[in-house]
Amino acid sequence: MTLVLLAILSGTVDGALLMSMDFPGNDVEMTLAPDAEYCQLICTHHPFCTFFTFFTAYVNQSKSRFFCSLKYNAARNPGSPVPLQGAISGYALAKDDGNLNRCFPKLFPNINFPGNNLKSLPADNATACQDICTTSFDCQFFSYQQLDVTGNSKNSSRCFLKFRTKLPSPPTVNVVGGVMSGFSQRGCCSGAACSQGCADLIIPDMDFQGQNTSQVQAKDVADCQSICTKTPTCHFFTFCTSSAESRPLTCHLRRSDNGIPTGIATLSNVLSGFTKKSSEFQKSEKDCAVFLLPDIEFPGGDIDSIWASDVEHCQRICTQHPRCQFFTFITEQSTDDRKFACNLKRSDAKIPKTVIQLANAVSGFSLTSSGVQKSGKECAALLLPGIDFNGDDLGSVAASDALQCQNLCTVHSQCQFFTFITRGACLYKGSASGIPTSPGPVSYCISGFSLRSSGVQKGVKGCADLILPGVDFPGIDIEMVYAVDAKYCQLLCTYHPRCRFFSFYPKERSLLRKFSCYLKGSTADLPTSITLQSQTVSGFPYAYHAIERQCIPQAYTDVEFPRNGERRVHAASFELCQKACGEDPSCQFFSYGTATSAIVATQGICFPKNVMSRPVPDTIDVVPSVTSGFPLRKCEGDIAGFTPPLPAVILDSSC
Repeated sequence: MTLVLLAILSGTVDGALLMSMDFPGNDVEMTLAPDAEYCQLICTHHPFCTFFTFFTAYVNQSKSRFFCSLKYNAARNPGSPVPLQGAISGYALAKDDGNLNRCFPKLFPNINFPGNNLKSLPADNATACQDICTTSFDCQFFSYQQLDVTGNSKNSSRCFLKFRTKLPSPPTVNVVGGVMSGFSQRGCCSGAACSQGCADLIIPDMDFQGQNTSQVQAKDVADCQSICTKTPTCHFFTFCTSSAESRPLTCHLRRSDNGIPTGIATLSNVLSGFTKKSSEFQKSEKDCAVFLLPDIEFPGGDIDSIWASDVEHCQRICTQHPRCQFFTFITEQSTDDRKFACNLKRSDAKIPKTVIQLANAVSGFSLTSSGVQKSGKECAALLLPGIDFNGDDLGSVAASDALQCQNLCTVHSQCQFFTFITRGACLYKGSASGIPTSPGPVSYCISGFSLRSSGVQKGVKGCADLILPGVDFPGIDIEMVYAVDAKYCQLLCTYHPRCRFFSFYPKERSLLRKFSCYLKGSTADLPTSITLQSQTVSGFPYAYHAIERQCIPQAYTDVEFPRNGERRVHAASFELCQKACGEDPSCQFFSYGTATSAIVATQGICFPKNVMSRPVPDTIDVVPSVTSGFPLRKCEGDIAGFTPPLPAVILDSSC
């Protein structure tokens, strides 16, 4: 026991869990965890946590159960531990031995993660539920409820997939003079750093047919794609990985009138893809989306599965879905029970992570630019009482009510949105961006969008991207997070799979509500009511094509992100502080002291900050017949019941 205490006091018990022991004080952050091992993993991911205390379900203080208290001091020494029944303490794991990418396959019987629901699906057991969570793009954790012992069909076994906000959201935002805050620029991209959609996709064992422009040697498929990109007449290519001919590793450069293959054929030991020239087929990323890939599956990344009559129907479903980027359809020739299944998918990279051959499957892409969110008929049907779309006028006509004004706008060749004035005037409007440039509250106006072709034709975006000052969407809250301004609240809503609209309270609001971002949803995907409210901003998510990277370049003057960081570095300017944050892998946002008049000690000091990157539920309960856990995406192949994804490209030994 003496040796253990000496080790504790010296801070050398890496990985060890100390039962019935509390490390008092030195608290950095408090969160929830289902057990001490996951608390240790959270501590390991946290940029400042060096040791922790976890309070089990058996701790005397019921309000502390499942709390994971993250702690820090520079000496990595918790001081004198205190015996406490039901507490477990320990240290962060080494951050350089793979622990930051460690998966967590454990299942937690009789533990429920309430709330944060994405959707529920039937599942035979908790392991099957975990597999569903693993292959679902947005699922971060899950709870599985077993079949009711009475056999009541209304209480059949269900798998509840769950999600919490992904973007770094500061837990507190304050107004402080002489301080500027901002976000890491790692999400910003330019040039080759930006994903080019299906231009980045390499498809194995498929020959892209078309007009041959030339045939050259290439050292690998990346070199072949680079040659195609540099060749003005090349639209796509097929690369032979090995051949019985005298010239192996041949790169066939090809073109067509519309920039996509004229045919696609199965051929072993070849890899096919597209040029990366922005001036060619990626004019809108739609051109490469129109072709279909027979006998190809895009495994993983599932966001939904819907029955479809044929592959064209499946592609239309994907195109109309707010988040679908690509899909796999199982044809009627399939011998298993998946026939006619339309599996909708997406990934952070906008393209499938893997491509494999599968008989009786057809895969393809959304016909929108990566799936424009909520720009179809759902938003087009929305009328906004008390809102004026100021400016952007194309003309006017008399109308008896707002619905007639909307119908007149719909048949007008140039009208994208409108404002109806209650005295009987219908104002046609349009803009280069397809959204109103200056909306605002006016009591005698009603505004809305063209219904033409579901609101996406000729640049009409519907309410995607729209922000409405002086408007509140009351009720239907999914989650409340803090945001520094309405644009960042909009970004948080865009990346949340259930958020369909939001309301934000800026710094002018009362102390308790300022900087609050309320993410909202409804069964109709539209607000059930609209209220004029000063010092409130409401709106809808960005169109997805506008936010492929999480880039927030703004500087926020007189705004501080307090806590979430003990580190400090000297920086001569806000820009250098922002650059330092971008170069620090653990920095997500920062605050910078700009003036001596406000906070003397912080002038010229850059404070890199971070919130936890491991997903944690909002609440944890002890519930019989419920099992909870986390996905297996980061697990290795030796985890029972988990099959690792196939590599994206498999080079065969012969052509």
